[in-house]
This record gives sequence, C-alpha cells and structure tokens, in this order.
Amino acid sequence: MKKIIFLLIFAAIFSMAFSIAPQAEPVVEEETAGAALEPIVFTGSGDDVLVGPIMAEDYPIIDFEVPCEDEYAYMKITLYGADNEVLDVFNRYCTYQGSFYYGGNEIEQIDYLEVSYPGDFTLTFLPLDAEVYTAPVAVKGEGTSVVFVENPGRILQMSYDEDDYFELYQYSEDVKGYSGYKQVYYQAGPYKGKSLIDNKFRIFQIYGSGAWEMNFIDAKK
Repeated sequence: MKKIIFLLIFAAIFSMAFSIAPQAEPVVEEETAGAALEPIVFTGSGDDVLVGPIMAEDYPIIDFEVPCEDEYAYMKITLYGADNEVLDVFNRYCTYQGSFYYGGNEIEQIDYLEVSYPGDFTLTFLPLDAEVYTAPVAVKGEGTSVVFVENPGRILQMSYDEDDYFELYQYSEDVKGYSGYKQVYYQAGPYKGKSLIDNKFRIFQIYGSGAWEMNFIDAKK
C-alpha cells in the first residue's frame, strides 16, 4: 500500500514539473521597410563651394533654381569626386534652369561642389524615383527636365516652342561613360520633327528654356 501511495505522489510531482516548465517564446523578426531617401538641399549666393559627401548612385539628379533676373547670367556647376574626378555637369544660361541627370558619368562619391552664379541659388540632389511613363505616350513639359520612358521604341516625334537652342540626350541606367548615352538633338528652335532613338536607353534629358513635347509613337508590344 505504501509503495502504491509513493508511486502516485511521484507521478503527480513529475506531471506538475512538466506542466509548469517555462515555454520558449517564438522569435518574431520584424520587417524593416527601406526608408525613402530625402532630397539634399544646398542654398548659396555667388561663387560658392559646397561640401559633401554625396553618393552619385543614390542622388543622380540635380535640380537648381535661380531668380534669373538677367537672362544672360551664366551658371556653372562642377563636381569633384573622391577619386580626383572633376566633372563640369552644367554650364549654361540661367534660363535653362531645371533638373538634369548626371548619373551617367563615372563618379561614385562627390566630395565638393563648386557653383558659379551672380546671385542666389538653390541646388537640390534628388534620388532616381521620378514618374515612369510607358510608351506609346506623349510627354509635355517646360525647361530643363528629366523624363523616364519604359519601352520607348525607335521613333520619337519632338516639338520645341522657343526660338533658342535645345538639347536632348538618352542615358542608360546601367552603363556609364560614352557608351551609356546618345545625343538625339542639338537643335535651334522652334522645331518639330522626328528622330530615331535607342530603345534600350529609357532616361531622356532635355535642356531648354521653353515648352516641349516628346511623343513616343513606336512602342513595341
């Protein structure tokens, strides 16, 4: 009888030990969403030197704004890289202000920026997150601008309203240097016409002071 009672007590204690043993909590890994890059803004006046560093891969677009009280006022922007690169990325009248893509150049880190302009300026570095158009499509704008077009095709119909010169370039997002871009136009306006383009380069850079329209009419399904 004593033996039976002992076994019952032992079984009860053994069962309680397992029932109150602490259980390991499940490990929950939180997903951290990548934060959007904020624009980097510089302001200045006259001839000025701005200090980085700025990674070109993260911020391949520069937007600049100036009062442009004198339409013949010249603005020059020079980038100095960490590997001693020197790039003149803008050298035009202030009437050509706007956004331009410099990411096609072989530069990784910008340590200094040299700006020359006879007045106040605002210079903003932007990430490559602009709206992407899908051809066939007509894109309208004004002034110096960057446009992204998926599947642009081979034929571009272009119009430009101002009676000065405009320029149009195509860039690759993957290839740097001379093999990563194509000049489509260096043309006096007003202009309206068609041109062959590279259907593999989807970044379009226009330099101009007036209204323009790009009509991508040859998209392949």
